[in-house]
Amino acid sequence: MRQPRIGLYQPWNGSMDEGWTRWVLEQYGFAFVPVHPEDFQSPLGQKVDVLIMADDARVPVAGAAAGRGGRPSTGSGQAADGRAIRPEYAYQLTASDLQGFEQFVRGGGTVVCLSSASAFAIQQLKLPVRNVVAGLRPEEFFLRGSIVEVIADPTHPVMAGMPDKAAVFVDGSPVFETQDGFKGTVLARYQESGSPLLSGYLIGEKYLQGKAAALDVQLDAGHVVLLGFRPEWRGQPFGTFRVLFNAALFGAR
Repeated sequence: MRQPRIGLYQPWNGSMDEGWTRWVLEQYGFAFVPVHPEDFQSPLGQKVDVLIMADDARVPVAGAAAGRGGRPSTGSGQAADGRAIRPEYAYQLTASDLQGFEQFVRGGGTVVCLSSASAFAIQQLKLPVRNVVAGLRPEEFFLRGSIVEVIADPTHPVMAGMPDKAAVFVDGSPVFETQDGFKGTVLARYQESGSPLLSGYLIGEKYLQGKAAALDVQLDAGHVVLLGFRPEWRGQPFGTFRVLFNAALFGAR
């Protein structure tokens, strides 16, 4: 088994979670290369086998509004708030870039999305997956900075070494429901009834029951690993570091 070429997406506007992801990978001796927005112009498969996308590392897409962690751009070297953007930092992905991104995955690449980064992959790759808590009001569903229990599938390479019932850290994380046409594996799921809360605060436990906390979505020859939790949050949840590491090595299939 060869060592996969690991890439870590780094937006030019900065990302705290990307920084912590980078720190954890460095502490455990993982070699990786940075991937910036303009790198999507060239075939990603020439550079990496696995692309890790941190929770708040937003991808600037031409014509799209910015999400948390980014500022919208007018495409003219100026942010929507009027402040100048250095030309080399202002690149936004085009339709051709996004098509190349899809080809990277379908051709055998692996994308690993940490928590909220899953939204980008689901939307751009049109994955048969829905985030069931998207758009819910805080009084309907609230789960931030909490520890919950999930039922893991340790027979899958991404979850290897995890206990059958594992504690994970969540913070505004997605909750997945597979749709028609889904191909892949549910890596971790929430219990069918009751509350999975171990520590913290939870409103709306019904939205978690029986839903997926992590998925391996197969897309032709490639895979999109959606982790609906924060496996490396601020370098603290040692019990789930292995999920990040396993996912990074998943491209060595």
